[in-house]
Amino acid sequence: GVIDSLLFALSLGIGITPVLLPAVVSVGLSYGARFMANKGAVVKRLASIENFGSMNVFCCDKTGTLTEGKMKIFAFKNIKDEDDSKVAIFSCVNSCLQTGYKNPIDDAIKESHKDLDISDYKKLDEIPYDFNRKRLSILVKKDDKNILITKGAYSHIIEVCKYVEIDGKILDLKDTIQDIEKLYTWYSSQGYKLIAVSYKYIDKERIDFNDESDEIFIGFVILHDPLKPDAKDLVNKLKDLGIELRIITGDNKLVAQHIAQSLGLNGKVLSGEDIKHLSKDALINKVKDTFVFAELTPLQKDLVVSALKDAGYVVGYMGDGINDIAAMREADVAISVDNAVDIAKETADIVLLKADLQTIIDAVIEGRKTFLNTMKYLFMEVSSNFGNVFSMTGASFIIPFLPMLPKQVLTQNLMSDVAVMSIPTDNVDKDWIKTPKKWNIEFIKRFMIVFGLISSVYDFVTYFSLIYVFNASQELFRSAWFLEGLLTEVAILLVLRTREFFLKSKPSNFLILTVSLIFISGFIIPFTPIGKLLQLQPLTLSLYLFVIIVIILYILTVEIGKKFFYKKYDL
Repeated sequence: GVIDSLLFALSLGIGITPVLLPAVVSVGLSYGARFMANKGAVVKRLASIENFGSMNVFCCDKTGTLTEGKMKIFAFKNIKDEDDSKVAIFSCVNSCLQTGYKNPIDDAIKESHKDLDISDYKKLDEIPYDFNRKRLSILVKKDDKNILITKGAYSHIIEVCKYVEIDGKILDLKDTIQDIEKLYTWYSSQGYKLIAVSYKYIDKERIDFNDESDEIFIGFVILHDPLKPDAKDLVNKLKDLGIELRIITGDNKLVAQHIAQSLGLNGKVLSGEDIKHLSKDALINKVKDTFVFAELTPLQKDLVVSALKDAGYVVGYMGDGINDIAAMREADVAISVDNAVDIAKETADIVLLKADLQTIIDAVIEGRKTFLNTMKYLFMEVSSNFGNVFSMTGASFIIPFLPMLPKQVLTQNLMSDVAVMSIPTDNVDKDWIKTPKKWNIEFIKRFMIVFGLISSVYDFVTYFSLIYVFNASQELFRSAWFLEGLLTEVAILLVLRTREFFLKSKPSNFLILTVSLIFISGFIIPFTPIGKLLQLQPLTLSLYLFVIIVIILYILTVEIGKKFFYKKYDL
């Protein structure tokens, strides 16, 4: 009747829709988040797992991730490369009395002179560190003299200096600048971090930015933060996963270049000064083959991440300080660590319990598993549903009765969906994990058409066999097709879940269990009261054998089709 036809059409509409997609995605992401937590990565935003699995560029600073993250004082040197107590004392006074940005450098300086008595130095004023000036000034009083002590990045200290102190004598900086540059370059090229120190006497008790001028350069605080022993191996593992490492740091380019070369990366460096003179398009071209970005301001870090995205990369950025916030917000995946500043952890999509590349690698693999299991659902659902709806629509024009009752269609979908819900627990082939994956609608459409049509071919073979070979009645026809449709949907789940021959790839135990239960239920249900309610009846022995043969042939055909399909197309 008309009502039955309308209900049948409605059930077809429901049948072709991947109604469980939100549930499968939610369960998959939650399942993936639990496994990532076991690997030391706490997921704050579930949707970021997909981007994490798709990530093909990972940006980080070197400190703590590639290095041990434990700044140690190597020496306090004057410009003659001699140990100098004045450099040590002035840098320690500056670090101990500053109240601004907390950082490992100040901690290392204070730790090296924790027994030093600086009570003679009375603090008068301070100009805190910022990421544009890259220096910090403290005004102190000692022996009735006001001393402005400044320390910071070498290039930002030398620009406010006019003099240099050598053996207690104050000389013009111009006469010794080449020796200072040579000393700075040598230590930096060996991977040491240098903090420059300067001072001047001043007749003021309050200071501003203009007072940072005409200072006396006295030397360097030299620090060392060695590479982690396994850093190079882990960088190679990232490369094997199709992920390129980009070092993005505010440190000087010589130190960053040394670290990059030690890791086997391209030693090409782009500095903050270089970026100032590049257009947006020029920067996009540069970031494609540049692996080290040094001496960057927070805004420039953001520009580099934006350029990488514009170049077509899926970018992950790991930051732990306030200078990383803009870049983290721009990245596709924002990553932080448990000991980061609060705002960095709030901005992050994923928080690592420790800053370690192995944790990143483990989390990437789990992210890819989650993404690929979601894709498995789509592959199976759209191809099976497309094939079934195409077959049912075609059958309704050929057969003088409804090929299946609406309640049978919906029950079949419900039973197959039970098996589908176990997909998030499934294992993923190692070959599929090796490269980043993205949503590819064209690929899904091709997959749906190819394997949906294969499904339809076997459905039509079943129709004609039931009518012209077995002379099946309406009830027997519907019962046989219900069983054949259900079993092919469930069987195809085991076949399409892998690119390999399905017997070579082991599903998860839970997937095997649910598929087995649905398979058995398909044979049993006609013998139960539910079967009577659905108007299903037991098949003859010959029909059971026919259905089994159809399923076996269908599986073999899909396997052959899969082999040719993946040769031509890849996700």
